[in-house]
Amino acid sequence: MASAASDRLRSRPGFRLLGIGKRSVVLVSPLPPDECARRLENATTAPGVASWNLDPRNAGSAAPRLQGDVGRSWALVAEFADTPEPNRNAAWLEISLQPSATGGTTLTGTIGLHPSVQGPRTLLTAIGGLFTLTGLAVVVSTLVSGRLSGLLPALIPLAMLPVIAGINASSRRSLQRAAPRLIDAVKEILDSTA
Repeated sequence: MASAASDRLRSRPGFRLLGIGKRSVVLVSPLPPDECARRLENATTAPGVASWNLDPRNAGSAAPRLQGDVGRSWALVAEFADTPEPNRNAAWLEISLQPSATGGTTLTGTIGLHPSVQGPRTLLTAIGGLFTLTGLAVVVSTLVSGRLSGLLPALIPLAMLPVIAGINASSRRSLQRAAPRLIDAVKEILDSTA
């Protein structure tokens, strides 16, 4: 079920061709920035199960709600995954914590794939698209020339199209499900509104 947080996400220009671009996020908390950072840090662990379970400071604590990194004026977090392997399609919230005029905190940033995944995914999609267009040009050229013997090798690059489309569709669906949950978790931690 989509939450009010998902209604407030706005598309960022750019990566829309892939359908998996980052979206702008603005949250407001009545808490000061230092308290927001402290609460986020208390609810966040490094990615992976071992990082939380092996840290003696966490003995007797509730399981973490988020994974990632938190600084004094920024955070890069995702939902905590109790799995040994990271989810490459997880929604990551990258925000800055700025004091607001009302004494609280304005959190602004983006939500989408982790920055280390977004760039390579975009590059691979562009390269795959180039191979697909090249393969299509070779197929057309082969058909026009009437030499069908080179048609099969020319069709191989066209097979990349459904693979790339499937990967991007999977990422998009995963982000559509995870982004509202992550926003709602951060809102609850920070007593925040969208």
